[in-house]
Amino acid sequence: MTGRLLRALLVIAAGFSTVAATANEQSNAIRDRLGNRRSEVAAVSRFERADGEGGFVLDRAGSGILFRWNDSTEVMVLSARRAAGGETSLVTDWGHELLRVNTYGGATLYPPDVPSGVIADAWEPAGPLRMGNRTVEEVTDRIRWAASALREELGHGVQVDYGAAPRDGLAVMFEAIDLTVTGIRKARLRDERAANGLVLVRFVVGDAADVRYSGTELIVEIDPDGGFAGRPSSERIAHIVAGETQSS
Repeated sequence: MTGRLLRALLVIAAGFSTVAATANEQSNAIRDRLGNRRSEVAAVSRFERADGEGGFVLDRAGSGILFRWNDSTEVMVLSARRAAGGETSLVTDWGHELLRVNTYGGATLYPPDVPSGVIADAWEPAGPLRMGNRTVEEVTDRIRWAASALREELGHGVQVDYGAAPRDGLAVMFEAIDLTVTGIRKARLRDERAANGLVLVRFVVGDAADVRYSGTELIVEIDPDGGFAGRPSSERIAHIVAGETQSS
C-alpha cells in the first residue's frame, strides 16, 4: 500500500469517527432531554398546540389540577385517571378527556375542534391560577346582572336566588353565577329551545359542586371551601341544560 493511499484511508476513517461521535452525542442529548422532560416542565406551565391554534395553562401546583384556555377566563378542574401504557388521562367535570400525559411528560390535547387529538408542548412557566376575593355587594350585584342577562337571553323573566355563603366562599358563589349564565347561553347555541321553560335559578351551599335541572328550575350547588372545584364548569351546566347529560 502506498503512503498516499494509506494517508487517504486514515483521513476517511477519521471522518467516520467524527460523524459517529457527533451522532452519538446527539443521541445522548435527545435521550437526556426525554429523560429530564418531566422535571423540566414547571408545576404551572403554558402549553402551545403543535398546530399553532392556541394553547392553555396547566396548574399542578395545588391539590387539584387546573386548566385554562389562553383565550378564556374560566378555570376548569381536571381529574386524573390511569390510562393505557402508564399514561395519565385528565378528565373534565362533565366526563370529557381533555388531556393525556405520557411517561415522558409529553401531552396530547383533545380540543373540540380536533377530537382525535393534537400534540401540546410545554412552552414556558406561567403564573398560578388563583381565585380572587369578592364582597357581599359584588355577589348581590352579580345576581341582579344574571337575572337581567337571562331575561334578555330567554325573552322572559327568571327569578334568581342565592343562599348565604361564608365570606371565604363569596368568590365561589360569584363564579358560579357567571358560569351558570355562560352555561345556559352555550346550551342554547346547541339547541335554541334549551331552557325555554326556565323560571327559577337557585344557588345553594352544599358539600360539593352539583347541578340539577327539572326544565323549569335550575339548582346550582356550590362548596364554598372548594375553590375552583367548588362550582361546576359552564360546560357541565350546558350539557345538563341541553339534555346531553342527566342531572344528578
